[in-house]
Amino acid sequence: QMCIRDRVSTQSTGADSKTFMSVQRYNVTIVFHCARNLLAADITGTSDPYVCASIDSITYKTAVKPRTLNPVWEEVWQVNNVASDSSLMLEIWDEDFIGRHDYLGSAVCQISQLVSMYPLGKSTRLTLDVIDKSSQKHGEIDISIAVTTGVNIQITNTGVNRHAYKIHTSTLTGLVTGSTATNNALGYLTYSLEMFHVSSVFRHRVQGWNQQYAKAQQIFGPGAQTSIVRAILHVQHSSLYLDGLLSTSQGFVFSFEDFLGLFSFGQRDGKQQIYTYVLVDDALRFSETGAAVFKDFMSKHAMHANGSKEVRYAGEFHVRPLGNGKHKLVFDNNSGTYSPSKDDLPLLVELFKLNFGDNADVEALDFKDPKLAKYKEEMK
Repeated sequence: QMCIRDRVSTQSTGADSKTFMSVQRYNVTIVFHCARNLLAADITGTSDPYVCASIDSITYKTAVKPRTLNPVWEEVWQVNNVASDSSLMLEIWDEDFIGRHDYLGSAVCQISQLVSMYPLGKSTRLTLDVIDKSSQKHGEIDISIAVTTGVNIQITNTGVNRHAYKIHTSTLTGLVTGSTATNNALGYLTYSLEMFHVSSVFRHRVQGWNQQYAKAQQIFGPGAQTSIVRAILHVQHSSLYLDGLLSTSQGFVFSFEDFLGLFSFGQRDGKQQIYTYVLVDDALRFSETGAAVFKDFMSKHAMHANGSKEVRYAGEFHVRPLGNGKHKLVFDNNSGTYSPSKDDLPLLVELFKLNFGDNADVEALDFKDPKLAKYKEEMK
């Protein structure tokens, strides 16, 4: 089996010894074309097939194609910064409206083999055998894969956190928001970043909804009307965080700078922007605060939290340029919906340093702090 070996070198200084491993990452673009001669799982002699694809912890699901053994998808999926020893796993399932979905078979492709056998940047069409649960071939699936060079990271023997991210580009219109705003596609970006150690840092601390805030009462208070509002929030969240054709960019970040780079170091059209965020047990979710698509939402924070009555933390943040290519990430607790305690602001700093190391320059300020007002004034 072909593979690419990571380059390893050792540096010694007296009794101290540390191993550095240079690991090349790759960006992978997959086109799911079609499949042929799949198993018939339904009594009609057909199936309703779809593909569940995964690379490490990143997943993608194609559309379901009803009543066929020869589905055609023509869907595109891109995953950034995957390791050379990763595998692309394709599982094909038959959708059932009642009961469990039926497994039709799987196929696998090694990223290292693609790097070894095909030119970087060139899209290569492959036909892979679909192997059923009895280890027999039952069909084929056609995909195209293009691999390009991603980041090159240095890993020491102390390890490194690898954070999965998703950037969703929504085509949401006034259908959900009641807004007619359709300008500036950048206003429709929502971000989700995998975060580690949230429960160990925050422990028992959660931020419940603010019972003194009128809009929060309309969302979480008693009565049938609030149930309707929460249902709308679920629809809004699902629409803005939907994985779909050409609408989701996925991959991994390995450093504080990688994370800031996901949203252009907080800058758009030459100006620094403010972002609305919620922190939940496994992720940081956020979007640009002033995006037109969000102006009619009852609560941006509750939308990002998928209508949850509590979060770990919430507020706004912005990126503050410091010069010489350095940046500071500034968090606050400006959320009327959840009204987080300012006493827990230091936990945000601790969390980011645990996730990205001591070089993560993070400051957390109460939303009433004059220093924060000064920062925001300088952004104008």
